[in-house]
Amino acid sequence: MTSLIKQTNQSTTTRLLTLLNVSATSLKKRKREEAEEQANGKTRVVSTTPIGGIKAPPIVKKLNARKEVIVIDEGATPSGEDEGPNDEEMDSDVEMEDKGHKESEGGKDPYNAHFGPDSSYLSDSTRISVDNRKWTTSDQDVGKLGRACVLLPEGATSPGHNAVTGLLDKLQATFEDQLLKKFDLQLCKNLLTTIGSYQDLYLTKRDLKSQSAYREVISLHILNHIMKKRRRILKNNEKLSSLQKDADPSDSNAFLDQGFVRPSVLVVLPFRSSAYHWITAFIHQLSGYQVENRARFHSEFTLPAGAEDKLLSAPAGTYSEDHVANMSGNIDDYFRIGMKVTRKSVKLFSDFYSSDIIVA
Repeated sequence: MTSLIKQTNQSTTTRLLTLLNVSATSLKKRKREEAEEQANGKTRVVSTTPIGGIKAPPIVKKLNARKEVIVIDEGATPSGEDEGPNDEEMDSDVEMEDKGHKESEGGKDPYNAHFGPDSSYLSDSTRISVDNRKWTTSDQDVGKLGRACVLLPEGATSPGHNAVTGLLDKLQATFEDQLLKKFDLQLCKNLLTTIGSYQDLYLTKRDLKSQSAYREVISLHILNHIMKKRRRILKNNEKLSSLQKDADPSDSNAFLDQGFVRPSVLVVLPFRSSAYHWITAFIHQLSGYQVENRARFHSEFTLPAGAEDKLLSAPAGTYSEDHVANMSGNIDDYFRIGMKVTRKSVKLFSDFYSSDIIVA
């Protein structure tokens, strides 16, 4: 009985192996025949028999037929979202305008002075002073911003608070035509020249009435920083592409213009309502730009439809002004959003590694 079971198992195994070998031989033979027919320019008749035993009509397939590439249009963007160029198109469009922009004050551009290859603020003496925690303190008047306590590493020169804003020509026109006419002229100039020189600024006193002015000016500075960074990268890429493959750049530090990822600005805010005001202020500086995912941004960073904000609807004097300004709107504190800026568009909710700004 045992020998009979073994013999039956062996015969079953033998039959299965035989079927596999026959199938492999048939497949190789069929491929060889198709290759020979393709070489002779012949056609092959392919017949299919679907489930149920009903034969379908033969399909004549030309073996040497030219392949077709079908481009599928996924259609319009989801309802409520603005259409915009795809990522590849955006990357090719990233070069900003103002190609003829001249560096401020005879080449003393604050961006180049801070991020250039030969930055005067990153000398060996200043590095040693920072490592040894040796700082000099001075008191300065910064106009409408008030009195400032300025700390600098020993041996470092102060960038000062001059009239150099460092803005690109197009943004300078926006600053003069829009911001200076809407807000306090002197406050805007003092704030822009201070942060434009890339000094760390900590404001301990802020007027609620000037809150919008601070947002607009700082947003303009952020946009200016992004544009100058992208311009430098594109110019350096062009210089590197013109070099011979085996040639080494004369100064390798001259092409150190970016990090491992694209984002260069991080804005940390407490609530979604704060992010809504800041991103809206940023979009205001880009008049004429196409904004992608604007409807989604509005729905996710404002109150739901039909919801009532008790702080705004309460009679005047019920709550203090600073409480209403800071706590009204959507106060959800769990959020993050990326923003990507190109020559003619702004993409909200962009992938973090392809964004220029991250707001969280």
